Amino acid sequence: MKRIVLGAALLGLLVGCQSRAEGFRVLCNAPRDCAACMAAPPEQQATLLAAYIDDHLSNGEVRDLFQHLPQVDPAQRATLVRSAAAADGITECPVLEVWEH
Repeated sequence: MKRIVLGAALLGLLVGCQSRAEGFRVLCNAPRDCAACMAAPPEQQATLLAAYIDDHLSNGEVRDLFQHLPQVDPAQRATLVRSAAAADGITECPVLEVWEH
């Protein structure tokens, strides 16, 4: 049993499992981390930002939330993301400022 647990832990390190908090950091900090997104013409920024998030976000729970956001009432999106991120200690979420404009 110990070998199985140890093997799973090592596999997780090798694969680079992204924690939920790390996933929210990717999502929330995308505008800061994707310089090319913000340097692009305004009509391309949202598409590039979504692609950046999609490429860098591997946590399943956060990815599911991100993919569900288009179906959420726009007035509720920020509240949903802010509260979910706060549950993992993420209190700043610059992507919300981008989405609100």
